Amino acid sequence: MNTLLPIIEQMHNAADDRARADILLRCPDGVMLKYADVFRDACRRAAFDPGETLVHYREAALMAVRDANGLLPPAIAGPLEELRQAMARFAAGGRPQEPPAADTDL
Repeated sequence: MNTLLPIIEQMHNAADDRARADILLRCPDGVMLKYADVFRDACRRAAFDPGETLVHYREAALMAVRDANGLLPPAIAGPLEELRQAMARFAAGGRPQEPPAADTDL
């Protein structure tokens, strides 16, 4: 039996990109880290590029070595926060915005 987690089922059954954005913002870190490829593929299939970029940055942040103060590297922290804010505005009904380009070297 191949049962999906409810949040993954919600992602696959999302009505539109606003619903996908909301799911990605609410997804627990542990689930995001374990199933990043599943979330990324769902965004790719839906042609939801900002969602795919958000998954990329969240995964990078969860795997990043922190500095002596426990902070993320600026190359991850800045774009992730910008994208999170844009995604939250979009999920709440705001206008879609272009995400920062994903740095594939993260």
